[in-house]
Amino acid sequence: MSAPHGPGMPQSSPSGVARGQGWHPTGAPMGMPVGAPRPPVQQLEFQLAKLHQHARGLVLPCLVLIASGAFIGYAMRGLREGGSWIAWAIVVGIAAVVLGLLPILAWLRNRVVITNIATTRFTGLFNSRRQVMAHFDVVEVQMRRNGWQALFGSGNVWLIARDGRRVELRDVPNVVTVAGALRELAGLPAH
Repeated sequence: MSAPHGPGMPQSSPSGVARGQGWHPTGAPMGMPVGAPRPPVQQLEFQLAKLHQHARGLVLPCLVLIASGAFIGYAMRGLREGGSWIAWAIVVGIAAVVLGLLPILAWLRNRVVITNIATTRFTGLFNSRRQVMAHFDVVEVQMRRNGWQALFGSGNVWLIARDGRRVELRDVPNVVTVAGALRELAGLPAH
């Protein structure tokens, strides 16, 4: 049984909006003029893409890791036969970490996240830095690539803000599509 409503008690609708309040079909609150500005609507942010630099930069570190693993395996066999194989295995192991593992970790840590609201660039191997550029601030999207990058379909993209800030996205794969999408997100005309 519901509680009785007296003349001084506000009645509420099933949706929780007090009686006499609500929203007009135009989006303005009831009781406000139709031409009045609407309250800000918060837009949900969702990820559209996550990019790394072009993967051709991983070829040499992967080859170093493969060769180092083969040499260390051979050196372990040589340990049973005697000799100075352990010193060479340690040197090659250090080279594998410095020339193979660290570049791969750096490639994984340096990334670009594009959402419907902003583009964020994360850089740094041990201490991560980030640069954020909101799409509504972008006034120009520039794309450049050299012959080597054009061969692989990658290139560099610069986002330039109203206040002169720049965010550079280095060696982005499929650069023509990415630059076009960033222009569309910023509301700029296509080139």
